[in-house]
Amino acid sequence: MEAQEITDFNGQKQFLAVANILYRGDPNWIAPLEGEVLHLLNQEQNKWLAKGSVKLWVLKDAEKGLIGRVAAFYSGRDKLGRIGFFECIHNQDAANLLFDTAVTWLQEQGLDLIEAPVQPGSREAYWGLLIDGFSRPAFQDVYNPPYYQSLFEAYGFRKDYDQETALIRAEWFKAERLSVIADHAIAKHHYRSVGFTWKNRAKLAKDLCRVYNLAWQVHEHFQELGEAEVLELMQAMKPLMVPELIRMAYQGDEPIGFFVSLRDLNQYLRGMKGKQGLWFKLRLAMKLKFGVNRRMRAILFGVVPEHQNRGVESVMIYDYFRAAQKMKGLDELELSWVGDFNPRMLRLLEGIGARPYKRHRTFSLRIRT
Repeated sequence: MEAQEITDFNGQKQFLAVANILYRGDPNWIAPLEGEVLHLLNQEQNKWLAKGSVKLWVLKDAEKGLIGRVAAFYSGRDKLGRIGFFECIHNQDAANLLFDTAVTWLQEQGLDLIEAPVQPGSREAYWGLLIDGFSRPAFQDVYNPPYYQSLFEAYGFRKDYDQETALIRAEWFKAERLSVIADHAIAKHHYRSVGFTWKNRAKLAKDLCRVYNLAWQVHEHFQELGEAEVLELMQAMKPLMVPELIRMAYQGDEPIGFFVSLRDLNQYLRGMKGKQGLWFKLRLAMKLKFGVNRRMRAILFGVVPEHQNRGVESVMIYDYFRAAQKMKGLDELELSWVGDFNPRMLRLLEGIGARPYKRHRTFSLRIRT
């Protein structure tokens, strides 16, 4: 076996091909958009990598067949290295060679802690290893075989935290209970929630950044979110936005919370194999314009610390579901990325009728420099 560094376009094609080879015949797998993967791993295009670096490798067997891949990267803002986009056959020696290659390079950069499997950017996409709930993935959701967990743990990776994903359908939603809590919070604290409008996107970006930075600053490895970054994400995600299902919460004019969900693009991507040529764009545009939207994916939910557990969460969720009930065909919402370090949010999801659906795990590995 040999790990080969990717240095050119042909190498990038091999890197992408690994997943297509390993998941051939898996009925659940939906290929990520290849252009998006390459964008994330391109130092010139991905601002997160501007002060850092990234390396890619593929693993080949004795017959030069592709049997694995891995990416290693760091931001240059801290001593944290990251590993992601790992794929491998069910063979510990093969996995160890990939891990050794990535770890050695990160070690040479002077980094002393590795987080994996993640991506070079924010946590709402391609983050963590799927360890429970091996069903069809949502868009930008990590999907992998069950044996990957043993490959990571046998190498020495240890649990850092778990990310829980819950699923809720209209018939499960506990509307009466939530309406009582929401009405009480509105009467007592004068909370309100409003939907998104594209015309007011600059204000939303500013308000969302304020809430995010206040709510997430207590977490380890927190990186401040900037308005320019949010506006860029909005532009990229515009085709997936349903304005009424992006909620901002306020007390007076003060932004205090948000609930962001997007159409699950994977409901339209099945069978497209991640390719993004002209035919793909035409087909996708038609599906987005005329196809029935049956599934949303919540990607961000946050409340500033001083307003947590006062009912504003219920106000946003109740208004969200009232809006969702008016949308023909919409059947379910996947609530992703709730860390196990946030038990209050887990209890809230249970309280509104959501059910456990998937679990992803983020691992860490201490290395010597």
